[in-house]
Amino acid sequence: MSTGWRVGLLSSLAVVVVGAVVAGLFSMYEKNRVPEAPPVIRPDSTQGSIEVPQSGDTVSPRFAVKGTHTELAPGYHVWLATEVNGEVWPKEPEIGASDRRFNVTIFEEGRPSDGQFQLVLFQVSETGERQIMDWFEKYRGTGVFPGLAPSSLDGFARLDIKDLYLR
Repeated sequence: MSTGWRVGLLSSLAVVVVGAVVAGLFSMYEKNRVPEAPPVIRPDSTQGSIEVPQSGDTVSPRFAVKGTHTELAPGYHVWLATEVNGEVWPKEPEIGASDRRFNVTIFEEGRPSDGQFQLVLFQVSETGERQIMDWFEKYRGTGVFPGLAPSSLDGFARLDIKDLYLR
């Protein structure tokens, strides 16, 4: 009887010691474990949509634009622009990165020869954003803004395009 008692005590003690060692190892693992990084948003995963106006609509020089975009890659910005003959004219204000649903009024003061132009929702990198801001600063006082080639804007990617007519 005394031998059984000793075996039981030793078995219980072994279980406690092994449990403590395992718990200690797990605790060390958790302390040294690198937390999982949040998923990285890639620039090519951003999507956007212009809901109003729709392709084929005729708009006045001042018109409302409504739409959405998904989460942006770090350092990327979303803008609206008009496009004629392969050149774009960004429109202020910039669409905020956190403004997943937007409703802005833009002005189109140009006069395309046939009245047709495209409204473009696009993204650019931080450098592309700086290029747009420099363009505004350079030409704001003149009132004459030359078009920009999309390929000249760093990180330029169209998210949506609508074919419109100017009234």
